[in-house]
Amino acid sequence: MRHVFTPLAYLAALTLTAIAMSFAILYLVGPHGGVLPAVFYLPMLCVGWAAIVVLPVLFARWMWRRLKVMS
Repeated sequence: MRHVFTPLAYLAALTLTAIAMSFAILYLVGPHGGVLPAVFYLPMLCVGWAAIVVLPVLFARWMWRRLKVMS
């Protein structure tokens, strides 16, 4: 079951993280947002992309280990 639920957890986490980060980045750095100074545009984009890559992997890893304990 781990081989089924772990990719599903990854895809769910990827979808939710991508949606949340896109709204956050559009608000903070976007063309009509401008909340951050221009110096922070590139670092914010890098942090957003890093979150989109790292958070789903961490959640899938947690799910893999959680299902191992339950079985």
